[in-house]
Amino acid sequence: MPSGQDSSPWAIERLDHRDVGVAQEVHAVLSLAYAQEAELLQLVNSAAVEEDAEAIRQSQLSYSGARLNGSLLGWISLGPDDEPQQVSIAMLVVRPDQQRRGIALALLREAMQQAGGSMLSVVCASANRPAMALYQRLGFSPYRRGAMGKAAIEVVKLRIDLT
Repeated sequence: MPSGQDSSPWAIERLDHRDVGVAQEVHAVLSLAYAQEAELLQLVNSAAVEEDAEAIRQSQLSYSGARLNGSLLGWISLGPDDEPQQVSIAMLVVRPDQQRRGIALALLREAMQQAGGSMLSVVCASANRPAMALYQRLGFSPYRRGAMGKAAIEVVKLRIDLT
């Protein structure tokens, strides 16, 4: 049984984001999640997702996804952090119509397993209360605050020690 699956109907798997079709699937889920987060954060006149399928295809990040009957429900990407000995969750997204089913939790557990032996970090909009609650429920602790992007969105950097 793939990790993170337990009794869940979906399977967690590594994604070959270099494949054009997979990159397009990843981008489609990202677009849906981005629109939802822009609404949640009340971003007026926010631009569309800047990262297109080709940028995803060329990415040096590692991608894992949750699939059900061949459909991509959500995904997580990992890469090096700007701090030594730390792996960063670059992005975690779940299709809005599939949220609150444990998919993000399963993807985070997969990321924690992949990053075992180091610190795992993530940057989250402080106003994204559901995401903040999920990270903290898993043991992530806030340790830095700042602002990101043109809209100066207030963000929190959290991490968990997996050593």
